[in-house]
Amino acid sequence: MKARITKLTEMRLISSNTPRLRFFFTSNPSLLNCPPKMLLQLLETLQYLNLHPAEKKKILQDEFDINMSRAFETEMSEMCNLSQGVWEKGVEKGREEGIQALVLSLQKFLKDQALVAKEVAGQFGLTQEAATKSVQQYWKN
Repeated sequence: MKARITKLTEMRLISSNTPRLRFFFTSNPSLLNCPPKMLLQLLETLQYLNLHPAEKKKILQDEFDINMSRAFETEMSEMCNLSQGVWEKGVEKGREEGIQALVLSLQKFLKDQALVAKEVAGQFGLTQEAATKSVQQYWKN
């Protein structure tokens, strides 16, 4: 229970420090008084990447009784685009960390950078040139 309260407090801090979320909550002040579980569901709906914006709009109107003004729709769209960008950055960072870990692991067994680059290219679907560049970047002498 304490972890949930901490998470909710963090979300309130985020909402007070992030202009888009601040706009969202000031446009719908009743949301600040809703139960924590409902607030979490609302934020999950906003940030859920696999939902089309029209589906999000319908859920927000039907399940959370939020009036969707033109300004609010614009802010919601920008928030969704922002979360997509954050997701993509996270995937890219994880991919780079995976490449680095593979290079460092294979380096212990294969002393030939070309062989390691070939394996990296195959595992991550990279061109040989991109894999070679990654191997050179992460190879420890």
